[in-house]
Amino acid sequence: VLWLDLACLPPACAALWWRRSHPLAVALVVVLLASFSTSVIGALTVSIIGLAVYRPLPQAALGAFLAVVLGLPWAVLVPGSTGDSVLTAIGILVLMSAYLAWGAAIRSRRRLVERLREDVRRERELREERLAAARVDERRRIAREMHDVVAHRMSLLSVHAGALAYRTERAESGEAAPLRASEVGTAVRVI
Repeated sequence: VLWLDLACLPPACAALWWRRSHPLAVALVVVLLASFSTSVIGALTVSIIGLAVYRPLPQAALGAFLAVVLGLPWAVLVPGSTGDSVLTAIGILVLMSAYLAWGAAIRSRRRLVERLREDVRRERELREERLAAARVDERRRIAREMHDVVAHRMSLLSVHAGALAYRTERAESGEAAPLRASEVGTAVRVI
């Protein structure tokens, strides 16, 4: 029986290679091997935890329940007394429950981390959009200010040029005194 028990270990460990892609099938194979082999307990632990990580909790609970049910004959037949059999059965039940809880905790942590990464990615995109919008708004504000400044200067230029033309026409028609060179120079400098 010992050699048969040890012969189940390599296939159980080899099956763990596919626990991510086929967690339910791997768990079923390892549970079946664990029903008559105690050497595959480590592989059973990894497969049940992997099942709880990669599949919904009802499927994982079904795999753990199957392990408990298939482990009951061993728990009844191998220990010496009825008390030991009951303790062994309770131990199997507690271990399978702990494996399920462990796998569910890993699964929920991974989901949380994935959600946080998604939130960070979304927040970065929003920040980039807000930054781009702020740049566009700032450029528009600067353009409006430049437009206002240029328009103001153009209106001042127009007023001074108009005033200079008006005074020159009045001086030529004899209605006003001729412009002095300093007045013309001041007006030209302003223009």
